[in-house]
Amino acid sequence: MVQLLKEVLFSPRNITEHHKCYDYVEPMLKDETPVLTVETDWEREKGIQFFSVIRSKRDGRYRMWYQSGFKHRSEAGEVIIDNSVHGVWRKVVCYAQSDDGVNWVRPKLNLYLSKQFPGNNIVMDWAGVLLECPSVIEDVDDPNPARRYKMLVYHLDPDDPAGTGGCLFFSPDGLHFTFTGHTFPSQDAECLWYDRIHKRYVAFLKERCGEQRIRMMSVSTDCESWTEPHVLFAPDTGDDKGTNFYQQSAFIMNGRCLGFVNIFDVTSQSSWLELAESPDGLSWYRLPGKSPVLKPGDIGSIDGGGVYCGLSEPIVDGDRTWVYYFAAPHRHDGRVSEGAEKLKQCAARASFPTNRLVGQQTEREGYFATVPVACPGGTLHLNYRCANEVRVELMDPGYGRPIKGFTRDDCVPMTGDEKDAPVRWKHGRNLDELQGRFFKIRLEGDNMKAYSAGFRS
Repeated sequence: MVQLLKEVLFSPRNITEHHKCYDYVEPMLKDETPVLTVETDWEREKGIQFFSVIRSKRDGRYRMWYQSGFKHRSEAGEVIIDNSVHGVWRKVVCYAQSDDGVNWVRPKLNLYLSKQFPGNNIVMDWAGVLLECPSVIEDVDDPNPARRYKMLVYHLDPDDPAGTGGCLFFSPDGLHFTFTGHTFPSQDAECLWYDRIHKRYVAFLKERCGEQRIRMMSVSTDCESWTEPHVLFAPDTGDDKGTNFYQQSAFIMNGRCLGFVNIFDVTSQSSWLELAESPDGLSWYRLPGKSPVLKPGDIGSIDGGGVYCGLSEPIVDGDRTWVYYFAAPHRHDGRVSEGAEKLKQCAARASFPTNRLVGQQTEREGYFATVPVACPGGTLHLNYRCANEVRVELMDPGYGRPIKGFTRDDCVPMTGDEKDAPVRWKHGRNLDELQGRFFKIRLEGDNMKAYSAGFRS
């Protein structure tokens, strides 16, 4: 049975040298129609806001937990003017499910507020000023069934300091959640993730640095004992004064930790997504170009005011990988955008070709080489696209001497659009003789797009 032994993503920090070659990010394509829009009375005023979408490993069903809210009203329907710290808004977490990720159903749960909203899909109602950003993971490997689902949600209540911050909940079914008592120091916009490579839970958190928002993280191996937060992203000398790091999510692709970072600009009151990568899941880096990977739409469109990352991993569905995101038609400060007067915040999605989000792109006579990798043996495979010849060479670290028998001249030229093409050598041998040895992978080809390499047994 053929097994995947190791992967190397051709992301910027995995590249040591290049000539006529540049970092490449595949443009994401937005669906024209949002997947979840306002339909109920308890959503009508706040819309569909920050959310998590997963595809269950147990039954394949898509599940969504999202934030919404409404104004406190009397039995006569009048808005209660509340000048206390709790304000007039009531924030709730709601649940929806889908068989295809496009058509969603709100089950009639009646777990909370059933008298006020009969047949509602609310799964969390916690009195306070804010209840925001429900980030949920399904943990099928946890031996305790009561911890099958884990939620990190932001709660603010000045009367309850122990319940103010990023609050961690467990659930056996994704509907009935129990507070663990653990609260992270976070100023909303948090995200929970399980890093499968390094086998640890990660809490991405937000903090203030003066007037600017920065990102932090805390990690745990058991989801009980957590490290003190450390800073991940803060504005640097290349950023404008209005640059804020608002939200963050993470995922794994081709053996590499990647993530979406929400950049919020105070001046324009808009938000977009950048791509980030991490070699160890602890230190994170924005791509050198700091280019948006998902931009807001035109003014007056469903996301003309900004795009905010979903609080869960992208979902692979065959040849496309789907990114669910929070689409805001209006500015962050609440100012209504021209042409979007009737639009509400909603859930939308975009996609990119599976395993082809980031890589390297060459010009004529272009090439690049990776960081040294430890060879696990087997056969080297490439994920690439090129109408011209592509050649591979294996080089020693340091001075980069070509390894005898695995030079560019020993490589059988490759061409085409392949996601898992084996590299052939003229002598017919595989890489078992190099097992345990470090080498750099060098690719050359005119007008080539190369995304990753993999070693297979």
